[in-house]
Amino acid sequence: MEAVGQLAATMAHDFNNILASVVGYMYLMRRKVDDPALLALSDKALSVVDRGRRLTSRVLAFARSDDLVTAAVDVRALLHGMEDWLRQTVGGAVTLTVAADEGVDLVATTDASQLELAILNLVINARDAINGTGSIGLHAGVQRRETADGDLPAGDYVVVSVKDSGSGMTPDVVARAFDPFFTTKPVGQGTGLGLAQVGNVARLSRGAARINTVEGEGTTVSIWLAWG
Repeated sequence: MEAVGQLAATMAHDFNNILASVVGYMYLMRRKVDDPALLALSDKALSVVDRGRRLTSRVLAFARSDDLVTAAVDVRALLHGMEDWLRQTVGGAVTLTVAADEGVDLVATTDASQLELAILNLVINARDAINGTGSIGLHAGVQRRETADGDLPAGDYVVVSVKDSGSGMTPDVVARAFDPFFTTKPVGQGTGLGLAQVGNVARLSRGAARINTVEGEGTTVSIWLAWG
C-alpha cells in the first residue's frame, strides 16, 4: 500500500505540473484572440483542467493517508462539526441522521483531517448508492472486541459507521472494495480511491474497516479506530 501511495503521489505531482502548463498556454492564447467562439472553447478547456486538478487532489489525499499526523481526536465533536457540510453534500432527496453514543468519551488516536476525508468519502459513496431518495445514518460509538477478527485485534474501539438504504454490494465487489483504483462507477465518475483511503486511515489508526451489505437493501461501512 505504501508503494502504491508513493507512485500515486509522484504521478499526481507530475500531472499537476502538466496541467499548470496547459493553463498557462490557455491564458496566453486568450490574450491574443477576441473571437467569442474561441474564448468559449478555451473556457471549456479550462473547465476540463479544473476537473483534472480535482482528480489529482483526491490522488494526493490518498497518498498522504499513508503518512498520518496522529493526535487524540474527539470523534463526537468532529462528527457534529461536519454535519452541516455533509447535509449539503447529500442534497435534499436524502435524509441524513448523525448520532453519537452519550456518556462515553469517543476519543481515538488518529489524523483528524484524514478521518474527516474518510467520512466524507463514505457519505458520498452512500449518496451515490442511493441514486434518488433514501436515508444515510452516520453513527459513532464504542465497541469492545473480546477476540481478534482477522486484521482487527481484540480491544476497545471507537467505531464510526455510515449506513445507507442503497443498492448494496455483491460479494465480488466487497472483496475488492478497499483496493486502490477499484470502482464500479462509470468512467469519469469515480477514482476508486475513496474506500482505499478509508481502509488506510483505519489501518494506520490501529484499527480496520469493515463492510456489511445486503444486495437491494443497503450497506454499512464501519471504521474501527483504537479507543483512547
